[in-house]
Parts: sequence; structure tokens; C-alpha cells
Amino acid sequence: MTAAVELGLRTMRLPTLARALGVGLMQDRQEQETRAAALATNHDSVVRVVDSIFSRMPPSGRCLRRSLVLAGLLRAFGPRLKIGVARRPGGIAAHAWVEINGVPLPEMRGSTIAGYTALR
Repeated sequence: MTAAVELGLRTMRLPTLARALGVGLMQDRQEQETRAAALATNHDSVVRVVDSIFSRMPPSGRCLRRSLVLAGLLRAFGPRLKIGVARRPGGIAAHAWVEINGVPLPEMRGSTIAGYTALR
């Protein structure tokens, strides 16, 4: 899955890649069926495995790749890819994360969505 996301990021537009992975993108309006009860018991282990892989990667662009992989693996729960921006000294920073039923999935250690405004 990680290799497919990497290849897709290099060869496709983000909406096309998200659609190919079965992931709703923040601009998507179509409602997806969710399974909230199953999510509560299943997503933690998926997040831990994905984070163990991505913790070994360079931080630049890691959040988008991690989010796409997580959303692809959890697509049965109707994930939404969120991209946010924040003012930082010397410029603007961007961050990507995944939400299910409007609730953000846990972030990797050292990462946070606090201070980021999601694009619409």
C-alpha cells in the first residue's frame, strides 16, 4: 500500500489518487456509509502498524503519505482526508490527517493538528 501511494503521488493528481484508493477527499460531498462501532475496536491497531512504518521515513511529506495509506486501509469506515494550513514564522506550513465521522485519527508522536485550519 505504501509503495502504491508513493507511486500515485508522483503520477496522479490527489483527487484521482484518493478516488482510486476509495478514500473521500475533503472536497467530496457524497456521504459514505460508516461503521462506527467496528471502528472503535479496529482502527487503533491499523494506526499503530502504519505509524511503525512511517516513523522510519523522513518527515518531509510524511503526513500526506501516512494519511493516504491510513485512509486506504480504513476505507470501509468512510475516512476523509483533511489538509490544513497554519502560519509559521517565515511562511506557511501544511499538514494532512484523516478523520472518520468528523473525529481525527491519532497523530504520530510529535505531530498535531492543533493550529491548522482545514481547507474546504
